[in-house]
Amino acid sequence: MGKREEFKQLLFETKINSLCSKEEAELKIKKLQEWIIANIPDRLYHFRSNTDYAIDALEKDQIWGSTLWEFNDPYECIPFFDRERLKKSIENEDAYEQLIQLVRLLQHDVIPKGFEEVFGEKISGQIIENVKNNLDENKIKENYELTKQQIESFIQRNFSFIANQFFTGILQAESQRHIVCLSECNDSTLMWGHYANGHRGFCIEYDFKSILKPCQMNCSDIKACNNFMLIPSIAPVVYDKSRFDATSHLATVIQADIIYKSQADINVYYEDTLLTSKCLLTKSSDWDYEKEWRLFSPPSTPPIEPHKAIYSLKPMAVYIGSRSSVEQDQKLSEICKKKNIPCYKMVQNYYGDDFKVFPMLYDDYIKGASTKIDELV
Repeated sequence: MGKREEFKQLLFETKINSLCSKEEAELKIKKLQEWIIANIPDRLYHFRSNTDYAIDALEKDQIWGSTLWEFNDPYECIPFFDRERLKKSIENEDAYEQLIQLVRLLQHDVIPKGFEEVFGEKISGQIIENVKNNLDENKIKENYELTKQQIESFIQRNFSFIANQFFTGILQAESQRHIVCLSECNDSTLMWGHYANGHRGFCIEYDFKSILKPCQMNCSDIKACNNFMLIPSIAPVVYDKSRFDATSHLATVIQADIIYKSQADINVYYEDTLLTSKCLLTKSSDWDYEKEWRLFSPPSTPPIEPHKAIYSLKPMAVYIGSRSSVEQDQKLSEICKKKNIPCYKMVQNYYGDDFKVFPMLYDDYIKGASTKIDELV
């Protein structure tokens, strides 16, 4: 199993529900945090177009992020739900057995962990009293079957609204984050073509490994942390042939709608509070050549700008595209000299059979140095 697949398995298997204790949630997130710190590459690269904004950000050591609405792929970060799986979960007889076990506990004054957190002290007391005085297992079975039918009927009648709420809610949460797309490589001609204005732009090298550290903020609700308890918040993209399966969140949307319509004083139960991060990090396998990592801002409050400076970090080097103008080359070279960092010109390896480009020190490039390209390979 490759490193990225290893992270994918760890991420998807990590679930933090809204009833988790702070200690349990912190322990789960810490496993993700430790993996990222141990496996982040020594260098990550950020491709930029040849614009005045990009050069100004470089001069100021600013790293700008964009909301998902500005991404190349309009379908990125959009999950899916499996309606058939939802139906099976409602019909699942295990749920009935779990309900019976809960009733037996309540009848013996054993209150499960998180019960009062969901229902509140007042309603919890009423439920326990009713269970003790009025319910037997035969009656529960009748009510359970009736409730199942009512839930299925409710979903059928309101499904268009529920599906709309499902996508709207997730996309609203995702769009509050500004994201910087980084890569493990800077030699892909395809990426230079896509993200550096057809090789006319430039690429910035960063060292996140030496600055990445655990977050020291003592958050009151660690369960809501989608930053992996890291400063800065960064993680590898996971590639898959399918969009992220967020069926569990559909159940949350249905629950929230039932609670709202019944005006019940009950807290909504979330099965997976890492849902937003999982959606934002899942990308089609078609893009796996990018070897992408993503840097995230904390959630923003409206009005949300499409682009925003989210971090400040001095670059380690700058790489100039092969079709960049002489004027821009000179401008970027001067910026690098002021920052005392290397500046390279990307050139084609005419002696090899691949399509990768390679860096040549810019000063050697403009002097027409006799350094052979194949010696750089």
